[in-house]
Amino acid sequence: MKSIRTKMVLIFAALVILASVSTGMIATVRAGDALVKEVEASLLEVAYQASDLIDARMEVQAQLLQLMAAMPEVTGMEWDEQYMVLNDFRNMLNFRTIAVVQPGGAARYLDGSTAQLGDRSYIRSAFNGQTLYTDV
Repeated sequence: MKSIRTKMVLIFAALVILASVSTGMIATVRAGDALVKEVEASLLEVAYQASDLIDARMEVQAQLLQLMAAMPEVTGMEWDEQYMVLNDFRNMLNFRTIAVVQPGGAARYLDGSTAQLGDRSYIRSAFNGQTLYTDV
């Protein structure tokens, strides 16, 4: 009798251990899945917030550039006067450079270099009053 009792206790203990290990493994897998889903959702939210922040900063820069473009020193089309204003705005906005583009498409940069940009769609759109963002 003692050996049947011992066998039953061992079998029962093995079943309890097996059930505990199985439950622990299932809980660990499910917790890991839940954690991954939560991290993905959090990262997505952070990405949306970063996007909103970038949009707001770009909008502020666009408004500042529109303000600069409307200044008499810039609209007067005298390069020496334009240069001072453009350089101040370049430093303030932390741009590498700023150019003045004539209606014919000729661009003049702060370093004195020039380029013909009249064939660029974003230049034509800007002359039509559109605010655009490019990676140029």
